[in-house]
Amino acid sequence: MKKISGILALGLLLSVNVYAAKISDYQVAGFSVGDSALNFYTKKELADNYENWNEPKYGTSEIEINKDGFDDIQLIYKSKDPEFKIEGISALKYMDAKDCLKKLDDESSSIQGQFTTQEVNFSKKSKKNYPGKGKVTSIQIKFKSDKGVIVIACYDWSDSYAAKMNYNDNLRFSIRSKSYANFLNRR
Repeated sequence: MKKISGILALGLLLSVNVYAAKISDYQVAGFSVGDSALNFYTKKELADNYENWNEPKYGTSEIEINKDGFDDIQLIYKSKDPEFKIEGISALKYMDAKDCLKKLDDESSSIQGQFTTQEVNFSKKSKKNYPGKGKVTSIQIKFKSDKGVIVIACYDWSDSYAAKMNYNDNLRFSIRSKSYANFLNRR
């Protein structure tokens, strides 16, 4: 099992092993796509932390813990899956948007040298504005073997939306299965 882990020491350091060819070979905060969320939490803990953001197809349990330098972990699984097989993981590190953009640039430069174009496709840094909510700046790495996706993003919420939703600006590191990535792209 290859590992992508967050370590807090003046900031977040992401490391990637070069030789993993499938998205399930990677971990963030100890979780991998394909693991059962029940290996880490009880059904009650998942239910107590449930968010309906992607219903009816996917459920999300948001666990606010400090794990591997992250402040918040979101585990995404198919809503009707009794095994709670993880289809996506997002690990968030709360930080100021300007600091996040610098960290995103640093991580983007670092991570691109660790894959070959035979293994993955890199997207250029993209920016999306969500009027009244905020903006997201991200890079995406899509695996050619299984079409899984790694996304590193900065979420810069507007002050009013952040206050209304109780959100924090954050650096977000996500690992997504092909099916979950396709679902998000179709919304």
